[in-house]
Amino acid sequence: MIYGKDNQLFIRQRKIILIMAIAVLTISCKKNNTLDVGMSDDALVALIQDMHMANAIILKYKKEDKDSVGQLLRNQMAEIHNISEERIDFVMEELQRTPRKYLELEKKAVANLKTLKDSIKIKPAQNKPGSENAKANKGKSR
Repeated sequence: MIYGKDNQLFIRQRKIILIMAIAVLTISCKKNNTLDVGMSDDALVALIQDMHMANAIILKYKKEDKDSVGQLLRNQMAEIHNISEERIDFVMEELQRTPRKYLELEKKAVANLKTLKDSIKIKPAQNKPGSENAKANKGKSR
């Protein structure tokens, strides 16, 4: 083997590349779990919840109405969260760039929505004209 200046240069370059790779990985891992968009985690969870609810609402509309309904809902979300629609886009883009943080917030949002869903008790229609209960009760009262 030749141990000349070329080999020392090669080893030095490999060390520099290794150090840079470690630095990039360290920075990207730290950045992957932190998010600085000027909103608290609770505010981000609430925004994600509203995005989920808006998407569920949009699905119930005809294809030709979805865009306008979606725009109305985005406008309402901006008002509710006191941010611009452009800021909503920016926050969502930043969330996509930090997958670990996004998943953490997403889990909280989904858990909150499940709790909300479980807390809503839907009562059967009682004595509304034309309902099955009204027809059944009508026959009983005679």
